[in-house]
Amino acid sequence: MTNENLERVRNRYNKLVELKEQIENAKKMNEQLLKRKSELEENEFVKEYLTILKQLNEAHEYLALERYFIPNTDQEMLRDAATEVSLQYCYDDTENREEKLANSTNHIYVYMGSFKYDSESDIVHGPGVIQVPDDNPNFSWKDYKDIELTNSDATQQIYKHNVEKFEAENTILYAPEDMDPRDFYDQVRLIFFETAIKESQEEAVRKVKTIGK
Repeated sequence: MTNENLERVRNRYNKLVELKEQIENAKKMNEQLLKRKSELEENEFVKEYLTILKQLNEAHEYLALERYFIPNTDQEMLRDAATEVSLQYCYDDTENREEKLANSTNHIYVYMGSFKYDSESDIVHGPGVIQVPDDNPNFSWKDYKDIELTNSDATQQIYKHNVEKFEAENTILYAPEDMDPRDFYDQVRLIFFETAIKESQEEAVRKVKTIGK
């Protein structure tokens, strides 16, 4: 991940955290003001009453954001912030897009499985695809997902004759036997972005490289 992308993700996360705090403060203010508003309706303090109405409207603007736009948990805010990077590449149609992708991440991948074509496919529909055990030497290709991307660019389909070279040139993480690779990918991805945002990208790389090796 480039420093520019990291800064974009960090800024997105910080804005979400700040907005989350503002919403919590707005909730408390809303309760206090509603109580005071009821008291004022029984007396002649009209000016104060009108001021409170204005403050309530401001608080309700933040409460509306919570309902429709703002993630509730820290993990959801991290996931939302991290998606900013992937969306950037989704809509990048420049000529050097592939080169930018190749140079934009730390090349840390989660192994997603081995696959081959099904020999019992029919002529009309073409060959089918089946997943095979990891130790099956008769696979056709293996799938790997870059932990810094979430769109279609994240998955690298590496055919058998290139697997050894690809694994030598990149960091490959493997899910525990009792864990779905998709869940493992999501877990590692969140660890990476949380550490990169709150500490540093260098520490994030160091931490995830100790997982699933």
